[in-house]
Amino acid sequence: MKFIPIKATSICALSLVACGSLSMSHAKEVTRSTTVIKSDHYSLTNHLYNQGSVMSYDENAVQELGSAFTIDYIDPGGSGMDAYVQGTVGGVKAGGKWLPGSASLTGMPVKIANLNHSLRLQWKTFQQNAGDSNDKWWATINVIFDAGEKNLEPVDADRDFDLVIQLESYQQVDLSDKVKADNKSYWWFARNEDRTIKPFSLTVDGAEYQWAVRYKFFQNSGDNDNKVHIKFIPIDHTQVAPYLDHSLKLFIDISKDYLNFLDLPNEEDTLAKRKVAEPDLWIKSVRAGYEVYSGEFTVGSEYFKTEIDITAPNKPESVAVELVEDKLELSWNIDDSDSIEFYRLYRSIDGAAFELINGKVYSNRYTDQMDDLVSNYEYYVVAVDRSFNESTDSDIATHSNVPSEPEQEPEQEPEQEPETATDEEKSESSGGAIYMLWLALVALVRNKSRD
Repeated sequence: MKFIPIKATSICALSLVACGSLSMSHAKEVTRSTTVIKSDHYSLTNHLYNQGSVMSYDENAVQELGSAFTIDYIDPGGSGMDAYVQGTVGGVKAGGKWLPGSASLTGMPVKIANLNHSLRLQWKTFQQNAGDSNDKWWATINVIFDAGEKNLEPVDADRDFDLVIQLESYQQVDLSDKVKADNKSYWWFARNEDRTIKPFSLTVDGAEYQWAVRYKFFQNSGDNDNKVHIKFIPIDHTQVAPYLDHSLKLFIDISKDYLNFLDLPNEEDTLAKRKVAEPDLWIKSVRAGYEVYSGEFTVGSEYFKTEIDITAPNKPESVAVELVEDKLELSWNIDDSDSIEFYRLYRSIDGAAFELINGKVYSNRYTDQMDDLVSNYEYYVVAVDRSFNESTDSDIATHSNVPSEPEQEPEQEPEQEPETATDEEKSESSGGAIYMLWLALVALVRNKSRD
């Protein structure tokens, strides 16, 4: 099954305030802290349900939208974070009991060691009237890891690896490191050798979006002292991805790989290498929602679900190559039914074996330099979707660099000059004419004498 982003108009079916009326007969209010909206699959949590902040969802669109919701948040007072209002895919605690998710429906529970790119997170957020000076919120995904048995409730005190993916926020997060000193929490960002942020990039609909990767540690904080908390933070909060539809394994792998871009003290380095992405940890659920602090606004998830995608995308069609000045312009059709991450482009020169010339082309066009010494170019394209499934090869497109020879016109025989009679031939020809004239005169005289 392939994922197609849901149109923004679907948020109207989710929010009592956003739509202005209850004409959407399927809008249903969440009236307890945690509500299971599809068994073994989706749930919603609103710890502010009895403090004036109304959460609602479309009970007839759960299959399509997953654990989507809207919350009309009203600050109940106090300081700090009021709640993390959320939708959950996978295991959840409801009614005092842990309810594990169905691995066939959600892809979880699954061990990190057994995780592959087929499991994708699909999330799109929205906000309304959430830009006032006192409106404070973050939109994040939290991945719930656990070292216990597969179907048992995660133990918060034993959770030593946290992974958070931030999509949007009310303001830009400071990307400075925080020194340890006497702080209970402190952190480092993954950085290049020149100390600039080492970005993690995703391409969505042809545009690139970047995150900083922060590694947070704790001291004098009880069980948290053994924890490594990793957060992906947009480098520019005004230029964030319009949605996520990406492999969970990709984020987990990056959290491990980017340890190479940290200059940690020995103690934190040892802890991080031991705790981050430990292969035997279970992934028991993923949660997407909002940390809400203050203000009055409407926010929510337009959709939140996981996708288990093992289907290869369709091969690229209508691959064409055209000579433009001294370059070769390649193009091919895009199949909107596939969630394409990028394309791989292969080339053969003068009949040699095909070679990969670009492993990540993020659009359906590519420019190749032409060499005057090369006679023939051949190309084919492979599509790679966001679960890194690969299509079969496209048909081959060809360009010849050999000028075609002009058509040869048939050779024409030279025109023959009329033959000129020799003197003898002229004499013979003249004598014959006199003889014929004499015969005609004789015949004329005879005819007259008869008369």
